[in-house]
Amino acid sequence: NLTSFMFLNDRRAPPQIPQVHIPEDVVVNIALGLRFELNRAFTLLREVALG
Repeated sequence: NLTSFMFLNDRRAPPQIPQVHIPEDVVVNIALGLRFELNRAFTLLREVALG
């Protein structure tokens, strides 16, 4: 990949990127909150469009 190619030409080791583990419940809660806010925004836009 591009990152490996760049570091091979630079003669340095590629950076060590730590793995991040996000708990499933956190992701689900974020998705639910985002869905709620998007639905509110669409409801508001619908009300504005319909007068």
